[in-house]
Amino acid sequence: MKKINLLTFCILCIAICSSQSIPNSSFESWSGGGVGWIDNNGVWPGSLTQSTNAHTGNYAARMNITHDGNGNHASSLQRYLTVNNYPAALHGWYILNKVGDDELIVGAFITGNGSHTNLGTGDLPVYSTSSLVYKEFTQNIIYTNQTISADTALIAILLMSHTGAAASHLGSYAIIDDLSFGPAATVGLTQIQTGTNLETCFPNPAADILNIIYSLDGSGMVSLCLYDITGKKIKSLFENENQTSGRLFHE
Repeated sequence: MKKINLLTFCILCIAICSSQSIPNSSFESWSGGGVGWIDNNGVWPGSLTQSTNAHTGNYAARMNITHDGNGNHASSLQRYLTVNNYPAALHGWYILNKVGDDELIVGAFITGNGSHTNLGTGDLPVYSTSSLVYKEFTQNIIYTNQTISADTALIAILLMSHTGAAASHLGSYAIIDDLSFGPAATVGLTQIQTGTNLETCFPNPAADILNIIYSLDGSGMVSLCLYDITGKKIKSLFENENQTSGRLFHE
């Protein structure tokens, strides 16, 4: 009988989220660049190319450090999109082949009031270890203001040297695929998003039955998942379930 020690060996994920989609998130649509995405190919040709080394589907986006008479140049990938909720986290998959101190930086920024008011900012994870097989990233979005409705998201991904764009190294590349908004994740029993609080789990360790108590400040779409310490999902208890505010119980 498998036991799950939630405090030590498990990641609990609970967030108010929705099925907000990212257009062309897997870069299958391509016309000189990923359709709908902003890159610096127009200034530094070759900084973004289509790759057949896809996580799913047929294609992915490959970010490349380029060189011209003025030196080496970083690669950037951006997209603005309309949102109608507060995304909890940006998820995606990447391959990184780094040279020197080059690194991959992932950013997500949520604004409201016609993009004039910042509501939430991702925790800006930095990936600096090469991996030639796909690895998943999750960038939690921390909200400082939820009194204004969110209307715009900016996704920004940058490949560059740790010491600055001009110091980037030729030969570095990153491949990005399958971007999505989804639930945030954290280790242990802590609050992971404004308006969502995981109060307790019992018994702990658990065998056949696990009781989870959490509270929501506002109504919304809720997902509750279990992850192991490597970030692999063990089980989805429920996903995108419309729940009202209050103190809730799940067995």
